[in-house]
Amino acid sequence: MTARPGRRGYLDWMRGLAVVVMVFWHTLDAWTTPVDKASGAFWYCQLIGGFGAPIFLFLAGVSVALAAGSRLRRAGTSPGPARGTGHGAPPGGSGHTGCRCGRHGAGCAHVT
Repeated sequence: MTARPGRRGYLDWMRGLAVVVMVFWHTLDAWTTPVDKASGAFWYCQLIGGFGAPIFLFLAGVSVALAAGSRLRRAGTSPGPARGTGHGAPPGGSGHTGCRCGRHGAGCAHVT
């Protein structure tokens, strides 16, 4: 199977490996007797198996960020915070939004 141009195949492989680690760990944990769970080898397997889900979630987040950046590049916009996501203007205010400097008066030069 060939990957599409621009697709990072190593992320798919790493996510697949994380899933295999999770399946291995859950199978090992379910089929190991309580006496064997006290061994040092089980502790090492538990240590390695505990990384499966966090690695998968981290890689899923990386994939979402890369996909969002790719979509923005195709749309011709730059990735960054969305406009108008600041604090908002108070009722009857100046409409000054998007600034996070903490100075929202006449001296603020961060108007977006």
